[in-house]
Amino acid sequence: MLNTMNITEPSTRRSLLGDPRLRSELVAMVRRRVPPGEVEDVVQATLTEALLATSAPEPLEELRRWVWGIARHKVADVHRKKRHVSDDDIPEPAAPGDGAREATDLLRWAERELPESEGARETLGWLLREGDGEKLEHIAEAERLPAPRVRQRVTRLRQHFRTRWQAQLAAVATLVGAVALFWWWLRPRAPEAP
Repeated sequence: MLNTMNITEPSTRRSLLGDPRLRSELVAMVRRRVPPGEVEDVVQATLTEALLATSAPEPLEELRRWVWGIARHKVADVHRKKRHVSDDDIPEPAAPGDGAREATDLLRWAERELPESEGARETLGWLLREGDGEKLEHIAEAERLPAPRVRQRVTRLRQHFRTRWQAQLAAVATLVGAVALFWWWLRPRAPEAP
């Protein structure tokens, strides 16, 4: 088969592939299409394959489109791998009610303990999304809010929950101490020897 692509100057290709703007554009494109844990791998594989290729288009704009094509193929490879998961790779489902009940109870507790401030329920949603592995920066981007504001609200909510949890633990410890003291006071005492 005849190769119609021209060999690009290595310095031109390296300068394009080393361009931070290209990398950030690739990350943004890949992030929308693959799970967060796969983004960096796909971008690295794309840039590596483009750098090591023996031939590439010569004009800069065609070279850029060629790199984007490699990225699209890498994204497709990720989805193809996920489709071909063997039965041995699928974990056994957890016993019903074990973790789900605890998670439900914890979520109910968190909803009861939410502060009265405006937006507390929304902040709880962000906290849960972060717990599922989503980065606060991506949440802020999706909500069209500044990342420091989202981070600050989540941190304040965490601190609020921590304070409430400590207060409830202190109350339980006080109750246990009072019961132990009451039991000690009521226990039968041995008569004193004359």
